[in-house]
This record gives sequence, C-alpha cells and structure tokens, in this order.
Amino acid sequence: MKTYDFRYREPGCTTHPVVKLVNLLKNTDENIIEIYVFKEDIPLPVLRLFANTNGFSIKEVEESDEWIRAVLEKRS
Repeated sequence: MKTYDFRYREPGCTTHPVVKLVNLLKNTDENIIEIYVFKEDIPLPVLRLFANTNGFSIKEVEESDEWIRAVLEKRS
C-alpha cells in the first residue's frame, strides 16, 4: 500500500489537492492506496464521489478536526 499526503502544496492550481487526487486515481497502477487530505480541500462526501467515479471504494476512514485519512481500494 502506497501513501499519498495531499495536505501540503505549493502555490498554483496544478498542485491543488483535488487536481493531484484525480490525476492519481486516473493514473495509478496501485490496487490499494492510503491518502491524507485536509477536510477544507476535499470533504469526505467529495472524496467518496471522486473515488467512486474513478473505480475505487473507500475501505477505511479516520478523521481528525482538520484532516482525513482514507484507504481506497480499486474495484475489480
């Protein structure tokens, strides 16, 4: 399982967590990935939508006041 942390970014729109997450989900060869995002960047309902749209399901979620940790698995 590979881990991706989208909580830190550089200036510019191409480094926004939404762009990085969608690109990852479309292009990864990994079957299981772990991601970290800030809730203000990608709320859980939006994360679920992106995962489902790109052939993943969320297997595990951990939330703090500020961030979300999620384990996503590619559907067969």
